[in-house]
Amino acid sequence: LDTDAESIYDDITQLVARICSVKIALVSFVDKDRQWFKSCVGLPVRETDRTVSFCGHAILGTDIFEVVDAKNDLRFSDNPLVTGSPNIRFYAGAPLVTRQGHRIGTLCVIHDEPKVLSDLERETLR
Repeated sequence: LDTDAESIYDDITQLVARICSVKIALVSFVDKDRQWFKSCVGLPVRETDRTVSFCGHAILGTDIFEVVDAKNDLRFSDNPLVTGSPNIRFYAGAPLVTRQGHRIGTLCVIHDEPKVLSDLERETLR
C-alpha cells in the first residue's frame, strides 16, 4: 500500500480498459478502512473509503463480481460514487489472490453507462 506507481501495473490497467471499452480501470488493494489504487486509469483519486467500495464486495467472492447497472442495484443505488462523481453505473472486478489464498484487492473496470461483460472481457479480467 501507498507505494509509487509502476509501469507494469499501469500497462495492465490501460490494456484492460481498452479491451473492456470502459473509462476507468484499476488495480486496487483493500484493507479494513479503504481501497487504495496501485494503478488507475480514468480516475483522479488514489483511494476511497471502504464503506463506498465496490472492490470490498468483489474480494468476498472467488470469481468476477459484476454490477450491470449500479443505479438500479439496491446495494449501490445510494452510493455517493453512483449518485455523484464518477457516476458509476457498471462495475466488474476480479479478485487478486495471493499464493496463500488471501483476496487482497481487484483488477476492476468501471463505466458510467450500464454494461455486461462479454466472454472475452470476462476472461481478460480473470
